[in-house]
Amino acid sequence: MFTLSFFVFLDNSNVFTKFNIFLLLAFHFIILFIFEIFFPKRNFILSIKGRIFNLCIGLINTLIPLLFFFLTLHLQSIFGISILEYLFKMIGLSPKTMTLPSTIYIMFVFGILSIDVMMYFLHRYYHHNQFLWRFHKLHHEESSMNLTSTFRFHWVEIVFSYGLRSLLFAVFPIPPATWLIYDLLSLTVILFHHANISLNPFVNKFLSVLIVTPPMHQVHHSRNHHESLHNFSSFLSFWDKIFGTYLKKDGDFSLGIEGESTQTNVVLFWISPFKR
Repeated sequence: MFTLSFFVFLDNSNVFTKFNIFLLLAFHFIILFIFEIFFPKRNFILSIKGRIFNLCIGLINTLIPLLFFFLTLHLQSIFGISILEYLFKMIGLSPKTMTLPSTIYIMFVFGILSIDVMMYFLHRYYHHNQFLWRFHKLHHEESSMNLTSTFRFHWVEIVFSYGLRSLLFAVFPIPPATWLIYDLLSLTVILFHHANISLNPFVNKFLSVLIVTPPMHQVHHSRNHHESLHNFSSFLSFWDKIFGTYLKKDGDFSLGIEGESTQTNVVLFWISPFKR
């Protein structure tokens, strides 16, 4: 029964309408917000205007992933099969093997891992490509990183990220619901590791084996440039350890970018990367 239900879950993205996912995320957000108030890692004064600004930017940016998701679904419905399935068909292998239960399981796990490792390398590229850094630095310039920093991204960066994900789904027969499941899981973790909360060392050590934790991600937001070129993982933490970019740092240190102030004007936020 579980197996059948799981396959239906993977093969039918509309199943998400049966659960109030937004309420669950809102509850997660509220709990982390409460922890920020009573158990803060850093005692800085957070601007209400800055929080509202970040949330508004996030609300606008939400439209972009939805657009790419439905565009990807539409293209899949038109062509019917992925590029990999088409190549299998050309060499005489039946694309029907892609619909076997075992294959769906495999492609689901492959999809989660491939999206996440793609985000890891893309994140590294944002820091090393001068043009893309103009957009990504807007996320890093906030010296009082907090829960709402999760949503502080320029729309160009979102388009680039989800455009590449659409290509991934075009090439491989990844179940469409994998897209939504990954976003749900990763957003939960990203909210967590941007939160300004004090985490017990034992809990941090336990969780950081699998997911990115606040102490790990705070190093990436360090004002020290060398330190900020570490800990690029967004969801699963082990990519940094595999590819040699993991850095552990304890204690208190400054966040943000040296010489940069936090932009809270929507128009300037959108156009500033194009002016530099």
